[in-house]
Amino acid sequence: MKLVERYGTRGNWRGYTYNDEMQASALLQLSQIGLQFDESKSQNPFAYYTAAITNSFTRVLNLEKKGQNIRDDILEHHGLKPSYTRQSKNEEYSKNIANIANNKKK
Repeated sequence: MKLVERYGTRGNWRGYTYNDEMQASALLQLSQIGLQFDESKSQNPFAYYTAAITNSFTRVLNLEKKGQNIRDDILEHHGLKPSYTRQSKNEEYSKNIANIANNKKK
């Protein structure tokens, strides 16, 4: 449990609002694979458990991103504003298109 809590406070995971969900998923994963560590293949159980935690955190992050993209698509389809992240990406995309068009004119 301490390993998961400590991992959840790392800089690359700390700011997410669903950090608790990530930690819960990692604990569930560890409880499922905890006794599957094979000492004949590796002498480092810490690396095995850390990899499982990393994969669990990443899995939750990808699921949340997929859900956010679906929600943003629905909002845009109905003429509403999407999340701030999507708005920023749209603005950056528009600027890149404008820069490409300006460079072609030159």
